[in-house]
Amino acid sequence: MNKQQLTRNQFARQPAHVVLVDFSPPFGSDTCCQVQQALQNILALAANITGPPRIPFFGLFAIGTYPEALLPLQAVRGNLSKIHSALQELRSFQREGLVGGKTAGCLGQGLQDAMAQFKRQQHLYKQLELMVITCRPSNIVNKEVEKACSVLDMDVLKKVQVVCMSQPEDLGASDLYLMEDSPSNTAATGGEGGLNCGMVDVVHLDNDGVSLHQFLKGWLGDSGTDREHLHITLPGMAGIGALTLKCDLNERILDPTHLLQPLIFALAPDTKGSTSAAQSRTTGSAAPVYKLTAVKLVNTANICESVVYGMPLVVSATSCWKLDWEELESNQTNFHALCHLLQEKGLAVLATRDPPPGQNQQKPPRPSPRAHFLLLPSQSTSLLIKSVAVGELLLPCDFISPSETPAQEAVDTVESSIAQLEVEDMFNPLQVKSGLYSCLTPQVRQATAATTGQQGKRRFQYSTTSQVPQSSMSTGARHIPQQSRGAQTNQVSTNQKGAPYKRHENNQRGRFCPPKAKKSRVFDEDDMFPDFTPDF
Repeated sequence: MNKQQLTRNQFARQPAHVVLVDFSPPFGSDTCCQVQQALQNILALAANITGPPRIPFFGLFAIGTYPEALLPLQAVRGNLSKIHSALQELRSFQREGLVGGKTAGCLGQGLQDAMAQFKRQQHLYKQLELMVITCRPSNIVNKEVEKACSVLDMDVLKKVQVVCMSQPEDLGASDLYLMEDSPSNTAATGGEGGLNCGMVDVVHLDNDGVSLHQFLKGWLGDSGTDREHLHITLPGMAGIGALTLKCDLNERILDPTHLLQPLIFALAPDTKGSTSAAQSRTTGSAAPVYKLTAVKLVNTANICESVVYGMPLVVSATSCWKLDWEELESNQTNFHALCHLLQEKGLAVLATRDPPPGQNQQKPPRPSPRAHFLLLPSQSTSLLIKSVAVGELLLPCDFISPSETPAQEAVDTVESSIAQLEVEDMFNPLQVKSGLYSCLTPQVRQATAATTGQQGKRRFQYSTTSQVPQSSMSTGARHIPQQSRGAQTNQVSTNQKGAPYKRHENNQRGRFCPPKAKKSRVFDEDDMFPDFTPDF
């Protein structure tokens, strides 16, 4: 009985986001600039990622003496210019004197306006997520938000977050009590967000751009929880079936291939990628000579594997024959010294890729991101180079340290399961086979059989041809089958008086093989290369 393949829809449950910026004091111009820049960068990144939309819809409210909708809820893709204009209004909102005075009830009214706007277009959206960015004490803002949420439709409201842009030492005693002891709120410092099962999530961020950038990047992750992402099957024990662990997959970085300039972030041997099959037979694709500039040294013990990605490439001293012998020998010696020092000190080189020549001379100059790479040492005279994530691509990830050990029963179950697996002291990829060759061979055999059948068909058509043109008589008459030579002679004699040549009905166009080759060769005018299959 064949089990049906399980599938899941990626990014099918992404909610619409509405941000309400609370301009109540002590919200200042510096904080406003950080919020505006962070939202602009994250939304620009989301609008330029291929595939399903990760932030499908976005809306923006400014909360001052009254709630003002700077941007109605609308799609992110295709409306980046409108979003940019709305974010620019955040800075002018405070300069125009719209902040100050009585603000009681304005935040709750803004939440209700955002929900009403969502209701009017609910056929376009699945769920709504509200975020309040403020500098006021979280306990005060939390009470206002909970009061407003009591009259909102919580069925379509996925989450309400209160983001407090303030340092922990600036908070009052009551606020710290709420952070530590309240079961309905989770606090996070240092740029990490908090999630819980309550009505309102309170998140504390450092008042800087880095923390807010990383927190907003959580919007780019897959919010769907309809199905698990991964099954890990461990061997079963006696009398018990196999142990299956169901897991979720979380992106650590954004795949650069989904961006507009993917080749900037990789050192690809074949940069074209679209070379035709006919061209690849005769000419090789032209790859640029990359230039990297070392900027820092990094301790290899402190490099996280989750931020290194891409195809691994081995770097060795060049053996280009065009270099002078002295230059070649000096280059190899210096490269050997670099490998030795990096291996001895346990360091890796962080390098950036230089822009291609002539790019800065373009008018207007086209901006280009700077890719970063790690050169990792080895025990041999070679280095391993891999792409390393940069701040714009890095996604937030929670590495939770368990507060207590797992239950002993679960430990015994898993230990008995993995004890049945063989332990290898060293992983040797040469001893691991994927079956790739066996998958490729049937395709080659099938193509060969099809080609052989076409060749036999062409030989049969050639042997039954009864007419040839006059221009082919001098060089190819000896290839004409014996039974058709007489017919050809008669045709030639009738056409010697200048009458136009008429092709015989049985000799259709495209089925004639010009008899200019040796007797053991058969040519077809539609073939790019001659077929040297002999006639039998």
